[in-house]
Amino acid sequence: MTAPDNPRPTPPPLPAGQTIRVRYTRTSLLALGVAAICALPAVGTFWPWSMVVYLILAVFTYCVLRVGANITADVVSIRGPFYSRRIARRQVAGLSVSKGGGVFLLRTNGSRILIPTARPRDLPRLRAFLFNESAKAEPSPDLP
Repeated sequence: MTAPDNPRPTPPPLPAGQTIRVRYTRTSLLALGVAAICALPAVGTFWPWSMVVYLILAVFTYCVLRVGANITADVVSIRGPFYSRRIARRQVAGLSVSKGGGVFLLRTNGSRILIPTARPRDLPRLRAFLFNESAKAEPSPDLP
């Protein structure tokens, strides 16, 4: 496989020190807090087994706080529950959406990586940040 004659130019950098974050909303922690409070009566009744509920809530809290993507001037960092990937911005070729609505980051080598917290409605914003394009004001079609 040979390199193309006209490679895609490196995207202009974001302003110095700026990081774009694509994460789950922090209000989902409210639901986890309510679930923890509601599980309190079970602690006294089913002592050893009720701690399993708190372990599950702790894992969900960890995932809400960790999972997402950070886009800086040089690097796109994608963090899943148990993995992290760092991709140089010059290796990003585009974005795609699967039938299920998952947003993928396409790399210049042909591989693709899921951005776990991104939704199709985030595409204009991601495109503007990754490729320094102005976000168009056109409405996105509703997906079923």
